[in-house]
Order: sequence, then structure tokens, then C-alpha cells
Amino acid sequence: MADDTGIQPCDPSLKPSAAWIHEFLRQFAQLRRRLQREYELTSGQAAAAPPGTHRLLLSQAALEAAAAEELAALQLDPPSAAMPELQQLRGLDQVQVRRQLHAAIQSAVQQEALAPEAAASLYALSARMDKPLPAGTSALYRDLLRCCAAQRAALGADGGGAAAAHPRLPHLNILIAVVGAYFGQDEELAGMWEGDEE
Repeated sequence: MADDTGIQPCDPSLKPSAAWIHEFLRQFAQLRRRLQREYELTSGQAAAAPPGTHRLLLSQAALEAAAAEELAALQLDPPSAAMPELQQLRGLDQVQVRRQLHAAIQSAVQQEALAPEAAASLYALSARMDKPLPAGTSALYRDLLRCCAAQRAALGADGGGAAAAHPRLPHLNILIAVVGAYFGQDEELAGMWEGDEE
């Protein structure tokens, strides 16, 4: 890890504000909670009894009705509701999510320029990835972080003002925030999120 220099510096105009990062991560954490609860309800891993109700007093039909009602209330907000990448992950367990995430990261770091479709897929898979991360996933996330940071820095290498409006920049900043701050792969970014409730 001695040669791990972290995020490549870039023009400050290409970085999002600390307030944006914090608000984005708050929404990302909320999305993750919804997706996790939806998975629990649809896979039968969680008790669906309403708060304060003793499970033994409820019939199976009442439990199923309560689960269906809670599931209906978990509908995602836009734009997440319109993401086919999130819909495709429904029902996958953590082994399947991790396998797809590893393949997606390995593919992304080999690309000269991160495609929007690849960024959307990585975002969706990250929204389903449990914490704490396995060591192999952490290592791959660090590779992705370095890749995204290098591509972001390259956007501003020309010195022109058009880099801040580049269509790839939002995708890169979102992944840098997710990987660096939420999953703690960059010390400085992680400090913007640590201690916050997830």
C-alpha cells in the first residue's frame, strides 16, 4: 500500500462541494436501506410484523399482508425508480451482487473512458453491496477510485473551462463519492461521511 497515492489531484472546479457530497451520500444511504428492506421482504428473510405487534399473535396471512403493504410503501424515488440497473438486481443475494460488482469494476478500469452505462451499473451494484467490505472488494474499489480520479483529472488537463460541463464528470464524481466516501476507500472523503447514521 506504500505506493497507493490515493485520489489524483485535479482542477478544483471539477470537484463537487462538500455539501453536495454529504447530501448525495445521505440519499445514497437511504436508497441502500430501501433496497435492503425490499430484499428482506421479498426473500422472506425479515419478519414483516408491524412495530409493537407480537409475531405469534399474527396469522401467516396477516404477516404476508403486512409485508405486501410495507413493500408497496418502499417504492423508489425518481431518478432511482427509473434505473433498469436497480430493477435487474432484485432478488440477488450478496454473493451474486459481489460477483457482478467485481466483474463490472474489472471491466470499467480497463476502459479508456468510463461509459455512462458502466457507471450506472456500478452505482446500482454499490447500492446493494453490504458493509463491511470483503478485502478483495476493497482492493477492487480502490482500483476503481484511482481510475475515476485519473479520468476526472484528465478532463481538466487541457486547462479549458469546458471540462466542468463534460458529460462524464457527474458519473465520475458520483462513483468517487460512493467509493471514496461511503465505502471509505479515501481517507479525506471518508471523513465527510464517517459518524453519520447510515
